[in-house]
Amino acid sequence: MFLTIIQFALDKNPVLFGSIQSSLVTVTPAIRRQITEVKRTVNQRIGQLQFRNEVIKLERFCPITSVSSPAFLRASHIKPWRACESADERLDPYNGLALAPHIDQMFDQGYITFDERGTLLLSDECPPMIPMHWGFEDKIGERLIDVSPKRRKYIGYHNRYVFKK
Repeated sequence: MFLTIIQFALDKNPVLFGSIQSSLVTVTPAIRRQITEVKRTVNQRIGQLQFRNEVIKLERFCPITSVSSPAFLRASHIKPWRACESADERLDPYNGLALAPHIDQMFDQGYITFDERGTLLLSDECPPMIPMHWGFEDKIGERLIDVSPKRRKYIGYHNRYVFKK
């Protein structure tokens, strides 16, 4: 904030405040090295913990890795939070999958999805060595999840708008 005020003063009246500019050139890097934390205001998702608990209770393990420890599972939204049209969609456990973190990342970025039968699909944009190195190449093309009527619309959204075809 101090640097912001100084910059504002320099921008508004360079003649009056110009003399401090030369000292700022040497002080600013030193100040920046000393600042290692900053306070921020962030938006927090209300209901995320409830959603996570409900998804993990419903799913119990990652369908791709079989990891079942809640400490190593993420509750991944099938239809992304930002795309949901209501709080009901955002908090609906059928709009979620329990996924290991690296699988969650692939799913969120559209490198993998599930079809309407629950079969794991791999995007053509995914480097082929990823499933091999992460040990799930044999799962591609297998039916791994139950796509109930409650989940079908979310899977459809993911396939149309998130999955990289």
